[in-house]
Amino acid sequence: MAGLLAGCSASAPRAGPGPTPATSPSPPAGRPGGTLTIVGVATRAQLDPGAATDDASLLLGRLAYRQLYSYGTASPAPVPDLAAGPPELLEGGRVVRIKLRGDVRWNVPSQRKVASTDVVRGLKRLCLPGRVTAARGYLGQIVTGYAAACRRLSGTARPTAAVVDALAVPGLVAVGDDRVELRLLRPAPDLVGVLAQPATSPVPAELAVPTARQDVTQLVGDGPYRFGVPEAGELYRLTRNPAWDPSSDAVRQALVDRVVVSGGRTPAAVLEQVRSGTADLAWDLRSDTADAAAARLLPPSGATPAPAADAPAATDTDTDTATASPARGSAVAQTPGRTVTLLVAGSRGPASALMRRLTVRAGLAACVDRPAVATALGAGSTALGQLLPAEVAPTDGAVATAADQSPVSPSPATQAPATSPAVTRAPAPAGARAGASQAAASAALCRAVLSRAGMPQGTTLTVLAADMEPVRRAVGALGAGLAVGGVHLRVIAAPGGANGTGSLPAAWDLALLQVQPAPSGTRGELAPLLDPRWPGAAGLPGITTLAQGQPHLEELQAALAESDAAERAQAVALAVQGVQVDAALVPLAETPTIRPVGPHLSAAPVLALLGNVDPANAALDVTRPRTEPAKGLPSQTPTP
Repeated sequence: MAGLLAGCSASAPRAGPGPTPATSPSPPAGRPGGTLTIVGVATRAQLDPGAATDDASLLLGRLAYRQLYSYGTASPAPVPDLAAGPPELLEGGRVVRIKLRGDVRWNVPSQRKVASTDVVRGLKRLCLPGRVTAARGYLGQIVTGYAAACRRLSGTARPTAAVVDALAVPGLVAVGDDRVELRLLRPAPDLVGVLAQPATSPVPAELAVPTARQDVTQLVGDGPYRFGVPEAGELYRLTRNPAWDPSSDAVRQALVDRVVVSGGRTPAAVLEQVRSGTADLAWDLRSDTADAAAARLLPPSGATPAPAADAPAATDTDTDTATASPARGSAVAQTPGRTVTLLVAGSRGPASALMRRLTVRAGLAACVDRPAVATALGAGSTALGQLLPAEVAPTDGAVATAADQSPVSPSPATQAPATSPAVTRAPAPAGARAGASQAAASAALCRAVLSRAGMPQGTTLTVLAADMEPVRRAVGALGAGLAVGGVHLRVIAAPGGANGTGSLPAAWDLALLQVQPAPSGTRGELAPLLDPRWPGAAGLPGITTLAQGQPHLEELQAALAESDAAERAQAVALAVQGVQVDAALVPLAETPTIRPVGPHLSAAPVLALLGNVDPANAALDVTRPRTEPAKGLPSQTPTP
C-alpha cells in the first residue's frame, strides 16, 4: 500500500523516510487563469471533509482543504502538505511526531495559522454521531484511547465544539502550536497514507460541529480556493483564497482563477457539455468504453493527446466548439482509480448453515463466471482473480517528495498471488465447436463440486445488490453462472448508492459489493470486511460477513507492522491469500475509471485519490474561445 512508515527500534527520534524537502511542481506551458467549469448529475455535495466520500464531494474538497500529507498526481506515495517533512518515530514506531510547516493559514479575517489543535480536532470529530469512515475505524485500531473516546462522543446527544475539543484521547496530543504526537498501540506502517485521506483534514474551531444548514460562503478552509456566492444556474463557485500562499503548498498549483459547478444534468447532457467544450470536467460521471474509443486518451501527464485513430486530421480552421464533432472535440482521462466488485458471503441469511461450510463457499466461487460478470458490468471491466490488485499492494518508501512525482511500478514482491479456489472452471478448448462442450464441462463440474459440498439441487440463495443497472446486469450474469450448478438467486435491493447507505436487511446469503481501493491500500478496503467492530464495513452500515471473526485480520495486522518493505509485502500477500482461500470474499471484476475531459484543458493530470482530473492542478488554454455553458438549476446556496 502506498505511503508506508518504517518503524525503528531505538527510542531516540528518527525521521521517517523522505529523501529531500518537497518543492513546488513546475507549472505547465501556457499562462494560467480562466474559469474551470464542472458539470454533473448530482445537485449537491458534502462540503464537510470529515464526511465527504462521493466523487463530487472529494473533488471540491481537493480545492478547499489540505491534509498533513497529500497525494500527488503521479506518485503512489503521499507527500508532505501541512507537515514540514516526514514524521519522527520514537519508541520503536509507537510514537509518531509530526511538525507543521507554520506558514499555512485559514481563510478567516485574522488569517491565523493552522495549528496542532486544528489537526487533533479534525481527527476527534470523526467520532461525531453518524460519522462512518474507514479512517475512524483505522484510528480506533491503532491510536491509544481513540476507540473508547469515539464511543463516548458518538453517544452524545447534541455535541458542541467545546465537547469535541474537551474529548480526551490519550493517543492524540498537540505539542505546542506546531507539533502533533500520535501514540499508537502498535507500529503502523500505513499511517501516513491514512493521514493523507480527506477525512483527516484539520478543522478550525468554527467548523468543529457541522450545522444542519450552513452558508457555504462561511466555510473556513486552508486550500487555494474558497467558496463564494454562486451565480444563477450554479451550485457552487470557488474563487482564490487570499490566505493561501503558493510557496507553502507543494501539492496544488491552483492555475485557474475560479471554479464553477453546475448540477442536475442528465448523464447524456453532462457528456455532451464536456465533449463540446462548454464544460471542462464531470464531477460525478464516468465515461464508458464506447465514449473512450471515440475520444482522445489523455495521458496522466496532461500532455496534449493525439486525435482518435478514426477522427479526421485537424486543420487550422478546426475549432472544438459546441458545433465540432464529438469525436474530434472530446478526450478522456483514464485514471489509476478503479472499482472492484466482490461477492461477499453473509452470516445471517436463510441459508447460513450451508454458507458456513468452506466447501460450499469454494464451490460457489468455482461456479462464478467472472468474465461474464465483467462483461455485464461493462465500462471496460475485466475479470479479477486476486483480491488485492497489485497497485494497491504495499510499496517501499514512506513519504515521497513533490519533486519525486514519477510513476512507480510495484516490484514483483509487492504483487499478491492470484489464488484459485478449490476447483476452477474447465479450460476453454480451441475452436467454435468446442464452446458448447466447454460450457457443458463447466456445468457438470459445477454441479459435481456443489453436490460433494452438500448443496442440494434447486437451493435458493438471497443476494443483496444495489438497484443500479450495471449491478443488475452483473447479478444476472452471476445467477446464470450459478444456475448451471442448480443454485438460484433471489435478489433484494440495497437502499441508496452503489453499496447502500441506509438500514440494510440482515437476512442475505450473498452480497455484490463494490469498493474503490484508496491509495492507502489494504487496511482501508479489507479490514472493514474482516473486523465486525469496524464502524461501517466498506460503506455498508451493519454488514456482517463470514470473513469476520476469521484469523486473517490478525494476520493482516501483523503483516502491516513489518518494518522491512520486502518482508511486509510478502506477509501481506500471504494474509490476503488466506482471506481469498476462505472464499468469504470472492473477487469478481475490476472496472477502470475513465473520465470525460473537455478540449479547453491544456493540462489535466489525474489523481488516483479522486479517480478524476486533479482540479487543483488543471490548466486551461485561455486563448481559445469557449461557448457559454448552458445554465441548469436556479441559483441556490447548498448546504454542506
